[in-house]
Amino acid sequence: FVYAQDAPPLKAGATYSWTVQAVATQLVEPPEPVRILIVSSAERRSIEQALESIKGDALADRLKRVQVLIDHRLWYDSIAECTQLISKNRDNPELYRGRAQIYAQLPETRELANQDLEQADRLQQGIH
Repeated sequence: FVYAQDAPPLKAGATYSWTVQAVATQLVEPPEPVRILIVSSAERRSIEQALESIKGDALADRLKRVQVLIDHRLWYDSIAECTQLISKNRDNPELYRGRAQIYAQLPETRELANQDLEQADRLQQGIH
């Protein structure tokens, strides 16, 4: 999910929480809210400068930008970037391995890490 551009701006350094609930609430328990920390203004400027310093749109350049996101522990953004790279380079096992490393950081996404590692292995072996 992406925060709507016409929604009120989120405050730098603040922590927010959100949850998703099924329409048929009588059938499922609502999930625990997810906490989201908005980076401070100073950290945001630092991240933006680091991203802007990487010129080009080649795969290597885009991977450098992903690494900036990872270095700042911006999991949602790094996963989104990796997923976009994979969608354009589906036969590259290293992209799946890179995304798996990010997924492996959280217990909730470790199964996704395993799936990406399995896909990377299949690609490495020439099995699609």
